[in-house]
Amino acid sequence: MSVRKSWNPFTKNKRELERLQQEQYQQSQIQLRTHREELDRQEKARQEQVKQLQRQVAYQQEELKREKAAKAAQERAAWEQLQREEAERQRLLQIAKTERENRVARKHQISPESLRNLRELIRTRYALDVEIWRLRDVRRVNQPLVIAKMEKADAVLADIISIVLAWEGTESSWTPSEWEQAMQVKRRLLVDNKRWWLKTGPPWEDVQPSPNMRESPHREFRRRVSP
Repeated sequence: MSVRKSWNPFTKNKRELERLQQEQYQQSQIQLRTHREELDRQEKARQEQVKQLQRQVAYQQEELKREKAAKAAQERAAWEQLQREEAERQRLLQIAKTERENRVARKHQISPESLRNLRELIRTRYALDVEIWRLRDVRRVNQPLVIAKMEKADAVLADIISIVLAWEGTESSWTPSEWEQAMQVKRRLLVDNKRWWLKTGPPWEDVQPSPNMRESPHREFRRRVSP
């Protein structure tokens, strides 16, 4: 006679509960593994972004270094060019100064030629004074041309004065009558009424003509040094 097992609903419910728990556990493990894999992917992506950013920063730094080096080279080349230009300018100025000193020295020599040079300088200065004053109403666009004539007139006057100043102490090279005449010319040339154009200003700033223009002492100078 077989023994029939009795049906127990609690046993069945227990097994079902265990099965459900097992399934839930497996699902949670799957979810956890999936979550970890996602975190790993995100971490790898983040590390790759960091590396890419580091490469970009390194490239920008190298590019900045190259730009700074190129700029420094350009500035150095420009500075060297300026130095060469300044050296050349100083050399030309020195040459011009030497030539001017030699020219003035030649004019200072007591000779008929030096007196002729002085007369030519006086005529040149007088002609420039007259022309500058004649151009007092020139248009503004042409005023630089007048200023250039003013600079030339002042340079000529400086040459004239340097010549007569150099006569000091050279009395033995003259005859008494020549020396007296030279001193008269010197006194007239060194009076204070001569106009230095660059110091006193251009003629268009004058309300009235300069006294030198009405009765220029250059006329008398020219008569004094004329043969």
